Amino acid sequence: MPRLPPLRIAALEDLADQLRFAPRRTLRRQIDRIEKLAAEIDPASNYPEDWVVFRVTGFRAERDNPAVIVGAALLADLSALAEHLSSAARLGPDDVEAGALNVTDLCDRWKITRRTLERYRRAGLVARRIRLDPRRVQLVFSHRAVENFEQRQRPRLDAAAKFRRITPQERHAIIEEAREMHRVAGWSLHAAARRLARRHGRAVETMRQLLLRHDRAALAAGQPPIFDARPALDVQQRRAVLAAHLKGIPIDRIARRHARTRASIHRIINERRAELLRRALAPVGADSDPADARRAPRPDALLEPMAVRSTLGAPPILDLYAFVEAAGAAQPPDAEAETARALAFRALCADARSRTASLSRSNPSASELDRIETSLRWATLLKRELVRGESRLILRSIEDWTARPILSLAPELAARLITAGFDAVAAAVDRFDPSSPGRLAAPASLALSRMLASTPGLRDEIESGLRGAARRRTSARPAIEDWTLRLSPWQTWLDMPPLVRLGMDRLPAPRRAPIAARFGHHTWGGPPLTIAELRAEFGITSQQWHALYMQAVALGRRDAADR
Repeated sequence: MPRLPPLRIAALEDLADQLRFAPRRTLRRQIDRIEKLAAEIDPASNYPEDWVVFRVTGFRAERDNPAVIVGAALLADLSALAEHLSSAARLGPDDVEAGALNVTDLCDRWKITRRTLERYRRAGLVARRIRLDPRRVQLVFSHRAVENFEQRQRPRLDAAAKFRRITPQERHAIIEEAREMHRVAGWSLHAAARRLARRHGRAVETMRQLLLRHDRAALAAGQPPIFDARPALDVQQRRAVLAAHLKGIPIDRIARRHARTRASIHRIINERRAELLRRALAPVGADSDPADARRAPRPDALLEPMAVRSTLGAPPILDLYAFVEAAGAAQPPDAEAETARALAFRALCADARSRTASLSRSNPSASELDRIETSLRWATLLKRELVRGESRLILRSIEDWTARPILSLAPELAARLITAGFDAVAAAVDRFDPSSPGRLAAPASLALSRMLASTPGLRDEIESGLRGAARRRTSARPAIEDWTLRLSPWQTWLDMPPLVRLGMDRLPAPRRAPIAARFGHHTWGGPPLTIAELRAEFGITSQQWHALYMQAVALGRRDAADR
Protein backbone atom coordinates (compact mmCIF):
# COMPACT_ATOMS: atom_id res chain seq x y z
CA MET A 1 0.00 0.00 0.00
CA PRO A 2 1.46 3.42 -0.91
CA ARG A 3 2.53 5.60 1.99
CA LEU A 4 0.49 8.65 2.88
CA PRO A 5 1.96 11.94 1.66
CA PRO A 6 3.74 13.99 4.35
CA LEU A 7 2.10 17.07 5.84
CA ARG A 8 4.51 20.00 5.88
CA ILE A 9 2.41 22.44 7.91
CA ALA A 10 2.67 21.70 11.62
CA ALA A 11 -0.93 22.73 12.38
CA LEU A 12 -2.34 20.33 9.76
CA GLU A 13 -0.04 17.52 10.87
CA ASP A 14 -1.26 17.96 14.45
CA LEU A 15 -4.86 18.13 13.26
CA ALA A 16 -4.57 14.90 11.26
CA ASP A 17 -3.08 13.19 14.31
CA GLN A 18 -5.91 14.40 16.56
CA LEU A 19 -8.64 13.27 14.14
CA ARG A 20 -7.35 9.74 13.57
CA PHE A 21 -9.99 8.21 15.86
CA ALA A 22 -12.93 10.44 14.94
CA PRO A 23 -16.11 8.69 13.69
CA ARG A 24 -16.30 7.94 9.95
CA ARG A 25 -19.25 10.27 9.47
CA THR A 26 -17.33 13.14 11.07
CA LEU A 27 -14.27 12.47 8.94
CA ARG A 28 -16.31 12.39 5.73
CA ARG A 29 -17.90 15.71 6.67
CA GLN A 30 -14.47 17.21 7.30
CA ILE A 31 -13.17 16.00 3.92
CA ASP A 32 -16.11 17.81 2.32
CA ARG A 33 -15.09 20.94 4.25
CA ILE A 34 -11.51 20.60 2.95
CA GLU A 35 -12.75 20.51 -0.65
CA LYS A 36 -14.82 23.64 -0.04
CA LEU A 37 -11.93 25.39 1.70
CA ALA A 38 -9.53 24.66 -1.19
CA ALA A 39 -11.80 26.57 -3.56
CA GLU A 40 -11.61 29.70 -1.39
CA ILE A 41 -7.87 29.95 -0.63
CA ASP A 42 -5.83 32.68 -2.29
CA PRO A 43 -2.21 31.49 -2.74
CA ALA A 44 -0.86 35.01 -2.07
CA SER A 45 -2.79 35.58 1.18
CA ASN A 46 -1.99 34.51 4.73
CA TYR A 47 -4.36 32.60 7.02
CA PRO A 48 -4.19 32.08 10.82
CA GLU A 49 -3.90 28.41 11.74
CA ASP A 50 -6.83 28.56 14.17
CA TRP A 51 -9.06 29.82 11.33
CA VAL A 52 -7.92 26.92 9.11
CA VAL A 53 -8.65 24.40 11.87
CA PHE A 54 -12.09 25.97 12.36
CA ARG A 55 -12.87 25.70 8.64
CA VAL A 56 -12.01 21.99 8.66
CA THR A 57 -13.54 20.93 11.97
CA GLY A 58 -16.18 23.59 12.73
CA PHE A 59 -14.58 24.02 16.15
CA ARG A 60 -12.89 27.33 16.99
CA ALA A 61 -9.99 26.87 19.39
CA GLU A 62 -8.66 29.99 21.12
CA ARG A 63 -4.90 30.35 20.67
CA ASP A 64 -2.74 33.15 22.09
CA ASN A 65 -0.22 33.18 19.27
CA PRO A 66 -1.56 31.32 16.23
CA ALA A 67 0.91 30.71 13.43
CA VAL A 68 0.15 32.29 10.07
CA ILE A 69 0.03 29.99 7.03
CA VAL A 70 0.68 31.30 3.56
CA GLY A 71 -2.03 30.39 1.05
CA ALA A 72 0.25 28.57 -1.39
CA ALA A 73 1.62 26.32 1.37
CA LEU A 74 -1.91 25.65 2.64
CA LEU A 75 -3.14 24.63 -0.84
CA ALA A 76 -0.16 22.28 -1.19
CA ASP A 77 -1.14 20.44 2.01
CA LEU A 78 -4.94 20.30 1.78
CA SER A 79 -5.06 17.29 -0.54
CA ALA A 80 -2.57 15.45 1.68
CA LEU A 81 -4.76 16.23 4.71
CA ALA A 82 -7.81 14.84 2.88
CA GLU A 83 -5.85 11.65 2.16
CA HIS A 84 -4.91 11.29 5.83
CA LEU A 85 -8.53 11.68 6.91
CA SER A 86 -9.70 9.31 4.14
CA SER A 87 -7.27 6.70 5.39
CA ALA A 88 -8.43 7.18 8.98
CA ALA A 89 -12.06 6.79 7.86
CA ARG A 90 -11.12 3.70 5.80
CA LEU A 91 -13.15 4.92 2.84
CA GLY A 92 -14.08 2.32 0.24
CA PRO A 93 -15.61 2.35 -3.25
CA ASP A 94 -19.12 2.53 -1.74
CA ASP A 95 -18.22 5.82 -0.06
CA VAL A 96 -17.53 7.54 -3.40
CA GLU A 97 -20.32 9.63 -4.85
CA ALA A 98 -21.51 9.23 -8.43
CA GLY A 99 -19.47 11.19 -10.95
CA ALA A 100 -16.15 10.88 -9.12
CA LEU A 101 -13.10 10.39 -11.34
CA ASN A 102 -10.00 8.35 -10.75
CA VAL A 103 -6.52 9.46 -11.81
CA THR A 104 -6.72 7.94 -15.31
CA ASP A 105 -10.15 9.40 -16.01
CA LEU A 106 -9.13 12.89 -14.87
CA CYS A 107 -5.91 12.82 -16.92
CA ASP A 108 -7.96 11.89 -19.98
CA ARG A 109 -10.50 14.63 -19.26
CA TRP A 110 -7.85 17.35 -18.98
CA LYS A 111 -5.39 15.81 -21.51
CA ILE A 112 -2.50 15.91 -19.05
CA THR A 113 0.06 13.49 -17.64
CA ARG A 114 0.03 11.96 -14.18
CA ARG A 115 3.00 14.13 -13.23
CA THR A 116 1.05 17.26 -14.15
CA LEU A 117 -1.90 16.02 -12.13
CA GLU A 118 0.39 15.60 -9.14
CA ARG A 119 1.42 19.26 -9.49
CA TYR A 120 -2.25 20.24 -9.60
CA ARG A 121 -2.84 18.42 -6.32
CA ARG A 122 -0.21 20.68 -4.74
CA ALA A 123 -2.13 23.63 -6.18
CA GLY A 124 -5.38 22.79 -4.36
CA LEU A 125 -6.91 19.85 -6.24
CA VAL A 126 -8.21 17.68 -3.39
CA ALA A 127 -8.19 13.88 -3.73
CA ARG A 128 -9.77 11.18 -1.59
CA ARG A 129 -7.99 7.92 -0.83
CA ILE A 130 -10.15 4.79 -1.02
CA ARG A 131 -9.30 1.16 -0.29
CA LEU A 132 -9.97 -1.27 -3.11
CA ASP A 133 -8.74 -4.22 -1.02
CA PRO A 134 -6.39 -4.63 1.96
CA ARG A 135 -3.33 -4.11 -0.25
CA ARG A 136 -4.51 -1.60 -2.86
CA VAL A 137 -5.67 2.00 -2.65
CA GLN A 138 -6.84 4.46 -5.27
CA LEU A 139 -7.16 8.23 -5.47
CA VAL A 140 -10.49 9.63 -6.63
CA PHE A 141 -11.65 13.19 -7.19
CA SER A 142 -15.20 14.23 -6.43
CA HIS A 143 -17.27 16.03 -9.05
CA ARG A 144 -17.30 19.18 -6.89
CA ALA A 145 -13.53 19.19 -6.38
CA VAL A 146 -12.95 18.83 -10.13
CA GLU A 147 -15.39 21.59 -11.05
CA ASN A 148 -14.01 23.97 -8.41
CA PHE A 149 -10.48 23.46 -9.71
CA GLU A 150 -11.61 23.95 -13.32
CA GLN A 151 -13.26 27.26 -12.44
CA ARG A 152 -10.17 28.59 -10.68
CA GLN A 153 -7.51 27.20 -13.05
CA ARG A 154 -9.19 27.34 -16.47
CA PRO A 155 -6.32 29.20 -18.26
CA ARG A 156 -3.80 26.78 -16.80
CA LEU A 157 -5.82 23.73 -17.84
CA ASP A 158 -6.35 25.10 -21.34
CA ALA A 159 -2.61 25.70 -21.75
CA ALA A 160 -1.83 22.20 -20.48
CA ALA A 161 -4.31 20.66 -22.91
CA LYS A 162 -2.62 22.42 -25.83
CA PHE A 163 0.83 21.27 -24.76
CA ARG A 164 2.33 18.57 -26.92
CA ARG A 165 5.50 16.63 -26.47
CA ILE A 166 8.32 16.84 -28.97
CA THR A 167 7.84 14.02 -31.46
CA PRO A 168 10.78 11.95 -32.76
CA GLN A 169 10.40 13.64 -36.14
CA GLU A 170 10.48 17.11 -34.58
CA ARG A 171 13.45 16.14 -32.42
CA HIS A 172 15.36 14.98 -35.50
CA ALA A 173 14.58 18.24 -37.30
CA ILE A 174 15.76 20.30 -34.31
CA ILE A 175 19.02 18.36 -34.12
CA GLU A 176 19.70 18.90 -37.83
CA GLU A 177 18.89 22.62 -37.57
CA ALA A 178 21.30 22.95 -34.64
CA ARG A 179 23.99 21.07 -36.55
CA GLU A 180 23.61 23.47 -39.48
CA MET A 181 23.70 26.54 -37.21
CA HIS A 182 26.96 25.39 -35.66
CA ARG A 183 28.55 24.35 -38.96
CA VAL A 184 27.68 27.48 -40.94
CA ALA A 185 27.65 30.25 -38.31
CA GLY A 186 29.69 28.66 -35.52
CA TRP A 187 26.91 29.26 -33.00
CA SER A 188 27.33 28.04 -29.44
CA LEU A 189 24.92 25.60 -27.87
CA HIS A 190 23.15 28.35 -25.93
CA ALA A 191 22.82 30.65 -28.97
CA ALA A 192 21.39 27.79 -31.04
CA ALA A 193 18.97 26.89 -28.21
CA ARG A 194 17.69 30.48 -28.09
CA ARG A 195 17.05 30.60 -31.84
CA LEU A 196 15.44 27.14 -31.89
CA ALA A 197 13.21 28.05 -28.94
CA ARG A 198 11.78 31.02 -30.83
CA ARG A 199 11.40 29.03 -34.02
CA HIS A 200 9.61 26.06 -32.43
CA GLY A 201 7.69 27.85 -29.69
CA ARG A 202 9.52 26.08 -26.88
CA ALA A 203 11.44 27.16 -23.79
CA VAL A 204 15.15 27.90 -24.19
CA GLU A 205 15.99 25.42 -21.44
CA THR A 206 13.97 22.72 -23.22
CA MET A 207 16.04 23.21 -26.36
CA ARG A 208 19.30 23.37 -24.44
CA GLN A 209 18.63 20.14 -22.58
CA LEU A 210 17.58 18.40 -25.81
CA LEU A 211 20.87 19.39 -27.49
CA LEU A 212 22.90 18.42 -24.43
CA ARG A 213 21.27 14.98 -24.28
CA HIS A 214 21.98 14.45 -27.97
CA ASP A 215 25.66 15.35 -27.61
CA ARG A 216 26.10 13.19 -24.51
CA ALA A 217 24.53 10.23 -26.30
CA ALA A 218 26.75 10.86 -29.31
CA LEU A 219 29.89 10.89 -27.17
CA ALA A 220 28.80 7.72 -25.38
CA ALA A 221 28.32 6.03 -28.78
CA GLY A 222 31.75 7.18 -29.99
CA GLN A 223 30.28 9.70 -32.47
CA PRO A 224 31.19 13.39 -32.81
CA PRO A 225 28.85 15.77 -30.98
CA ILE A 226 27.37 18.85 -32.62
CA PHE A 227 29.04 21.32 -30.30
CA ASP A 228 32.50 21.39 -28.78
CA ALA A 229 33.10 18.29 -26.71
CA ARG A 230 34.38 20.17 -23.70
CA PRO A 231 34.16 18.26 -20.44
CA ALA A 232 31.90 19.71 -17.79
CA LEU A 233 33.63 21.76 -15.11
CA ASP A 234 34.50 19.68 -12.09
CA VAL A 235 33.64 20.61 -8.51
CA GLN A 236 36.87 22.52 -7.94
CA GLN A 237 36.43 24.52 -11.12
CA ARG A 238 32.83 25.38 -10.27
CA ARG A 239 33.94 26.57 -6.85
CA ALA A 240 36.62 28.67 -8.50
CA VAL A 241 34.04 30.28 -10.81
CA LEU A 242 31.88 31.44 -7.90
CA ALA A 243 34.91 32.52 -5.86
CA ALA A 244 36.15 34.63 -8.77
CA HIS A 245 32.70 36.18 -9.19
CA LEU A 246 32.50 37.07 -5.48
CA LYS A 247 35.94 38.70 -5.74
CA GLY A 248 34.57 41.05 -8.37
CA ILE A 249 36.34 39.51 -11.36
CA PRO A 250 34.39 40.38 -14.56
CA ILE A 251 32.29 37.61 -16.07
CA ASP A 252 34.13 37.99 -19.40
CA ARG A 253 37.46 37.15 -17.77
CA ILE A 254 36.00 34.15 -15.95
CA ALA A 255 34.44 32.93 -19.22
CA ARG A 256 37.77 33.20 -21.08
CA ARG A 257 39.62 31.47 -18.26
CA HIS A 258 37.31 28.44 -18.40
CA ALA A 259 36.58 28.57 -22.15
CA ARG A 260 32.86 29.03 -21.61
CA THR A 261 30.26 31.52 -22.77
CA ARG A 262 28.99 34.29 -20.50
CA ALA A 263 25.62 32.52 -20.30
CA SER A 264 27.33 29.29 -19.18
CA ILE A 265 29.27 31.11 -16.48
CA HIS A 266 26.12 32.81 -15.20
CA ARG A 267 24.38 29.44 -15.09
CA ILE A 268 27.30 27.80 -13.25
CA ILE A 269 27.35 30.63 -10.72
CA ASN A 270 23.62 30.29 -10.06
CA GLU A 271 23.80 26.51 -9.81
CA ARG A 272 26.67 26.79 -7.35
CA ARG A 273 24.76 29.39 -5.28
CA ALA A 274 21.74 27.08 -5.17
CA GLU A 275 23.95 24.15 -4.17
CA LEU A 276 25.49 26.13 -1.31
CA LEU A 277 22.05 27.23 -0.11
CA ARG A 278 20.74 23.65 -0.04
CA ARG A 279 23.78 22.54 1.92
CA ALA A 280 23.71 25.48 4.35
CA LEU A 281 19.98 25.27 5.06
CA ALA A 282 19.90 21.50 5.55
CA PRO A 283 21.34 21.55 9.10
CA VAL A 284 19.37 24.62 10.23
CA GLY A 285 17.00 23.40 12.90
CA ALA A 286 18.23 19.82 12.72
CA ASP A 287 17.69 19.49 16.48
CA SER A 288 14.74 21.71 17.30
CA ASP A 289 14.03 23.29 13.94
CA PRO A 290 14.25 27.04 14.61
CA ALA A 291 13.11 27.77 11.09
CA ASP A 292 10.50 25.08 10.78
CA ALA A 293 9.70 24.80 7.08
CA ARG A 294 6.30 23.37 7.93
CA ARG A 295 5.24 26.78 9.23
CA ALA A 296 4.17 29.65 6.99
CA PRO A 297 7.12 31.21 5.19
CA ARG A 298 7.75 34.85 5.88
CA PRO A 299 4.46 36.42 7.00
CA ASP A 300 5.16 40.08 6.28
CA ALA A 301 3.61 41.28 9.55
CA LEU A 302 6.54 39.73 11.44
CA LEU A 303 9.00 41.86 9.46
CA GLU A 304 7.38 45.23 10.19
CA PRO A 305 8.41 46.07 13.80
CA MET A 306 11.11 48.73 14.14
CA ALA A 307 13.30 46.33 16.16
CA VAL A 308 13.39 44.06 13.08
CA ARG A 309 14.14 46.82 10.55
CA SER A 310 16.50 49.21 12.34
CA THR A 311 19.59 49.39 14.59
CA LEU A 312 20.99 46.18 13.09
CA GLY A 313 24.56 45.10 12.47
CA ALA A 314 26.55 47.44 14.72
CA PRO A 315 30.25 46.39 14.94
CA PRO A 316 31.04 44.08 17.89
CA ILE A 317 33.25 45.14 20.78
CA LEU A 318 36.32 42.94 20.46
CA ASP A 319 38.66 44.62 22.94
CA LEU A 320 38.54 42.54 26.13
CA TYR A 321 38.54 45.41 28.61
CA ALA A 322 36.05 47.48 26.62
CA PHE A 323 33.74 44.47 26.36
CA VAL A 324 33.84 43.77 30.10
CA GLU A 325 33.03 47.41 30.84
CA ALA A 326 30.17 47.56 28.30
CA ALA A 327 28.69 44.17 29.24
CA GLY A 328 28.83 44.95 32.94
CA ALA A 329 26.84 48.14 32.41
CA ALA A 330 24.40 46.64 29.90
CA GLN A 331 20.70 46.26 30.68
CA PRO A 332 18.72 43.09 29.94
CA PRO A 333 17.35 43.11 26.38
CA ASP A 334 13.88 44.51 25.83
CA ALA A 335 11.37 41.64 25.86
CA GLU A 336 9.23 42.98 23.03
CA ALA A 337 12.22 43.65 20.75
CA GLU A 338 13.69 40.22 21.54
CA THR A 339 10.46 38.44 20.64
CA ALA A 340 10.01 40.45 17.45
CA ARG A 341 13.54 39.70 16.28
CA ALA A 342 13.32 36.01 17.14
CA LEU A 343 10.01 35.62 15.29
CA ALA A 344 11.38 37.47 12.27
CA PHE A 345 14.55 35.34 12.33
CA ARG A 346 12.48 32.15 12.19
CA ALA A 347 10.21 33.52 9.48
CA LEU A 348 13.13 34.58 7.26
CA CYS A 349 14.87 31.22 7.66
CA ALA A 350 11.63 29.37 6.89
CA ASP A 351 11.09 31.53 3.82
CA ALA A 352 14.62 30.85 2.61
CA ARG A 353 14.33 27.11 3.17
CA SER A 354 10.95 26.89 1.43
CA ARG A 355 12.16 28.88 -1.58
CA THR A 356 15.41 26.92 -1.80
CA ALA A 357 13.48 23.65 -1.92
CA SER A 358 11.54 25.01 -4.91
CA LEU A 359 14.60 26.08 -6.92
CA SER A 360 15.17 24.45 -10.29
CA ARG A 361 18.09 22.01 -10.23
CA SER A 362 19.19 22.73 -13.80
CA ASN A 363 18.59 26.47 -14.13
CA PRO A 364 17.82 28.25 -10.84
CA SER A 365 16.38 31.75 -11.14
CA ALA A 366 18.89 34.52 -10.37
CA SER A 367 16.17 36.78 -8.92
CA GLU A 368 14.87 34.00 -6.67
CA LEU A 369 18.41 33.23 -5.48
CA ASP A 370 18.86 36.91 -4.74
CA ARG A 371 15.70 37.00 -2.65
CA ILE A 372 16.73 33.90 -0.68
CA GLU A 373 20.22 35.24 -0.03
CA THR A 374 18.86 38.63 1.05
CA SER A 375 16.50 36.91 3.51
CA LEU A 376 19.46 35.04 4.98
CA ARG A 377 21.56 38.20 5.29
CA TRP A 378 18.69 39.79 7.18
CA ALA A 379 18.28 36.70 9.37
CA THR A 380 21.98 36.84 10.29
CA LEU A 381 21.71 40.50 11.30
CA LEU A 382 18.76 39.65 13.56
CA LYS A 383 20.61 36.72 15.06
CA ARG A 384 23.60 39.00 15.72
CA GLU A 385 21.41 41.38 17.75
CA LEU A 386 19.82 38.50 19.67
CA VAL A 387 23.25 37.14 20.59
CA ARG A 388 24.66 40.58 21.39
CA GLY A 389 21.75 41.18 23.76
CA GLU A 390 23.04 38.38 26.00
CA SER A 391 26.51 39.93 26.50
CA ARG A 392 25.78 40.66 30.16
CA LEU A 393 24.60 37.08 30.68
CA ILE A 394 27.78 35.72 29.06
CA LEU A 395 29.97 37.83 31.37
CA ARG A 396 28.03 36.88 34.52
CA SER A 397 27.90 33.18 33.63
CA ILE A 398 31.67 33.02 33.22
CA GLU A 399 32.29 34.92 36.46
CA ASP A 400 29.77 32.82 38.40
CA TRP A 401 31.26 29.56 37.12
CA THR A 402 34.88 30.60 37.79
CA ALA A 403 33.92 32.33 41.07
CA ARG A 404 36.14 35.31 40.29
CA PRO A 405 36.13 38.48 38.16
CA ILE A 406 36.90 37.70 34.56
CA LEU A 407 39.76 40.20 34.40
CA SER A 408 41.57 38.19 37.09
CA LEU A 409 41.97 35.37 34.54
CA ALA A 410 44.75 35.24 32.01
CA PRO A 411 43.67 37.66 29.23
CA GLU A 412 43.96 35.00 26.52
CA LEU A 413 41.78 32.60 28.50
CA ALA A 414 39.21 35.30 29.28
CA ALA A 415 38.95 36.26 25.62
CA ARG A 416 38.62 32.63 24.59
CA LEU A 417 35.84 31.97 27.13
CA ILE A 418 33.90 35.03 25.95
CA THR A 419 34.19 33.89 22.34
CA ALA A 420 32.98 30.41 23.31
CA GLY A 421 30.14 32.06 25.23
CA PHE A 422 28.98 33.91 22.13
CA ASP A 423 29.08 30.64 20.18
CA ALA A 424 26.97 28.93 22.85
CA VAL A 425 24.36 31.70 22.81
CA ALA A 426 24.26 31.60 19.00
CA ALA A 427 23.37 27.90 19.19
CA ALA A 428 20.71 28.72 21.80
CA VAL A 429 19.12 31.24 19.42
CA ASP A 430 18.67 28.44 16.89
CA ARG A 431 16.77 26.41 19.50
CA PHE A 432 14.77 29.30 20.95
CA ASP A 433 11.03 29.28 20.20
CA PRO A 434 9.64 32.80 20.77
CA SER A 435 6.05 31.59 20.40
CA SER A 436 6.42 29.64 23.67
CA PRO A 437 6.51 31.26 27.11
CA GLY A 438 9.93 32.35 28.31
CA ARG A 439 12.86 34.50 27.28
CA LEU A 440 16.03 33.72 25.32
CA ALA A 441 18.03 33.99 28.54
CA ALA A 442 16.75 30.57 29.69
CA PRO A 443 18.16 28.43 26.83
CA ALA A 444 21.18 30.75 26.64
CA SER A 445 22.01 30.18 30.34
CA LEU A 446 21.70 26.44 29.88
CA ALA A 447 23.95 26.53 26.80
CA LEU A 448 26.57 28.60 28.66
CA SER A 449 26.56 26.24 31.64
CA ARG A 450 27.03 23.24 29.37
CA MET A 451 29.82 24.98 27.47
CA LEU A 452 31.72 25.83 30.64
CA ALA A 453 31.19 22.40 32.21
CA SER A 454 32.23 20.51 29.06
CA THR A 455 35.41 22.47 28.29
CA PRO A 456 38.19 19.94 29.05
CA GLY A 457 40.83 21.03 31.55
CA LEU A 458 39.23 24.41 32.16
CA ARG A 459 39.57 24.29 35.96
CA ASP A 460 43.29 23.48 35.74
CA GLU A 461 43.79 26.14 33.09
CA ILE A 462 42.07 28.74 35.29
CA GLU A 463 44.32 27.92 38.26
CA SER A 464 47.52 27.94 36.23
CA GLY A 465 46.37 31.12 34.53
CA LEU A 466 45.83 32.81 37.91
CA ARG A 467 49.33 31.90 39.09
CA GLY A 468 50.96 33.28 35.96
CA ALA A 469 48.59 36.12 35.15
CA ALA A 470 50.60 38.76 36.95
CA ARG A 471 53.83 37.77 35.20
CA ARG A 472 52.17 37.70 31.74
CA ARG A 473 50.41 41.10 31.90
CA THR A 474 51.62 43.38 29.14
CA SER A 475 50.54 46.67 27.63
CA ALA A 476 48.95 44.81 24.67
CA ARG A 477 45.15 44.93 24.49
CA PRO A 478 43.86 41.33 24.26
CA ALA A 479 41.19 40.85 21.60
CA ILE A 480 38.07 38.70 21.49
CA GLU A 481 37.66 36.68 18.30
CA ASP A 482 35.06 38.21 15.97
CA TRP A 483 32.05 36.06 16.82
CA THR A 484 29.81 37.84 14.28
CA LEU A 485 31.59 36.10 11.39
CA ARG A 486 30.41 32.59 12.29
CA LEU A 487 26.82 32.92 13.39
CA SER A 488 25.38 31.17 10.32
CA PRO A 489 26.80 28.69 7.77
CA TRP A 490 25.90 30.91 4.78
CA GLN A 491 28.00 33.86 5.97
CA THR A 492 31.11 32.58 4.20
CA TRP A 493 29.74 33.73 0.85
CA LEU A 494 26.90 36.12 1.74
CA ASP A 495 28.63 38.52 4.15
CA MET A 496 30.26 41.65 2.78
CA PRO A 497 33.75 40.57 1.59
CA PRO A 498 36.66 42.26 3.44
CA LEU A 499 37.91 43.91 0.24
CA VAL A 500 34.47 45.42 -0.39
CA ARG A 501 34.38 46.69 3.19
CA LEU A 502 37.75 48.38 2.70
CA GLY A 503 36.84 49.78 -0.71
CA MET A 504 33.45 51.05 0.42
CA ASP A 505 35.11 53.45 2.85
CA ARG A 506 37.01 55.05 -0.04
CA LEU A 507 33.92 55.65 -2.16
CA PRO A 508 31.98 58.94 -2.03
CA ALA A 509 28.83 58.78 0.12
CA PRO A 510 26.32 58.53 -2.78
CA ARG A 511 28.15 55.48 -4.19
CA ARG A 512 28.75 53.98 -0.77
CA ALA A 513 25.05 53.86 0.14
CA PRO A 514 23.97 51.13 -2.35
CA ILE A 515 26.74 48.81 -1.12
CA ALA A 516 25.80 49.40 2.52
CA ALA A 517 22.13 48.78 1.69
CA ARG A 518 22.90 45.63 -0.28
CA PHE A 519 24.60 43.94 2.67
CA GLY A 520 22.62 45.60 5.49
CA HIS A 521 25.71 47.45 6.75
CA HIS A 522 25.03 49.34 9.97
CA THR A 523 25.60 52.68 8.17
CA TRP A 524 22.54 51.91 6.02
CA GLY A 525 20.17 51.78 8.95
CA GLY A 526 17.79 49.17 7.55
CA PRO A 527 17.54 45.56 6.38
CA PRO A 528 19.56 44.38 3.34
CA LEU A 529 18.04 44.93 -0.11
CA THR A 530 17.68 42.71 -3.16
CA ILE A 531 18.87 43.88 -6.58
CA ALA A 532 15.29 44.79 -7.49
CA GLU A 533 14.94 46.79 -4.27
CA LEU A 534 18.23 48.57 -4.97
CA ARG A 535 16.82 49.62 -8.33
CA ALA A 536 13.71 51.04 -6.69
CA GLU A 537 15.66 52.76 -3.89
CA PHE A 538 18.66 54.15 -5.77
CA GLY A 539 17.65 53.94 -9.43
CA ILE A 540 20.57 51.69 -10.39
CA THR A 541 20.36 48.68 -12.70
CA SER A 542 21.83 45.25 -12.06
CA GLN A 543 24.76 46.06 -14.36
CA GLN A 544 25.43 49.34 -12.55
CA TRP A 545 25.37 47.54 -9.20
CA HIS A 546 27.94 44.99 -10.37
CA ALA A 547 30.15 47.78 -11.75
CA LEU A 548 29.95 49.55 -8.38
CA TYR A 549 30.74 46.31 -6.56
CA MET A 550 33.82 45.72 -8.73
CA GLN A 551 34.96 49.31 -8.14
CA ALA A 552 34.74 48.75 -4.38
CA VAL A 553 36.74 45.51 -4.72
CA ALA A 554 39.44 47.29 -6.74
CA LEU A 555 39.68 50.11 -4.21
CA GLY A 556 39.78 47.61 -1.36
CA ARG A 557 42.56 45.66 -3.05
CA ARG A 558 44.54 48.87 -3.51
CA ASP A 559 43.96 49.85 0.11
CA ALA A 560 45.09 46.41 1.33
CA ALA A 561 48.27 46.68 -0.76
CA ASP A 562 49.02 50.13 0.69
CA ARG A 563 48.83 48.74 4.20
